[in-house]
Amino acid sequence: MISSFYERIVGGSPPSEVSKPKILCVGLTCLDIVQMVKSFPVEDSDMR
Repeated sequence: MISSFYERIVGGSPPSEVSKPKILCVGLTCLDIVQMVKSFPVEDSDMR
């Protein structure tokens, strides 16, 4: 099982059919939230 998985990921004989590209993601993810506002409060104002 592991050897066939290794051959598919690392190499070996290429498949006869056209294969999709492989993507390997490693690490942490982060989702940033972007908000659009009509205007930004003036500096030192009491508006929130």
